[in-house]
Amino acid sequence: MKIKESWGSRLFDACNAVLMVMLAAAMLYPMVFVLSASISDNAKVVSGQVLLWPKSLSLAAYERLVFNPDLWISYWNTIRYTTVHTALTLMATAAMAYPLAKNGCRDEGTCC
Repeated sequence: MKIKESWGSRLFDACNAVLMVMLAAAMLYPMVFVLSASISDNAKVVSGQVLLWPKSLSLAAYERLVFNPDLWISYWNTIRYTTVHTALTLMATAAMAYPLAKNGCRDEGTCC
């Protein structure tokens, strides 16, 4: 047996659907714009001709980015900090977890 939805419930569902679509569009548009601007010609972006779809495809921005040595230094720092921090965190967590895994450590205070 199917329960009949009231008019108010259907209106609420419709308003929720419209609101979610509007929120999704508001969140996706900036990402699409940035992607379009990044692969469009700089002059077209500055003049305001790029709104949603790219115009005059150009990968100059990515070429400039890839050949920038500061980018690779930043990547190296990120990889190094992540690796070292993960290793130190694993060692500290393992050192603190070991006594908890032993039966006699919690009650007696002596870990064997």
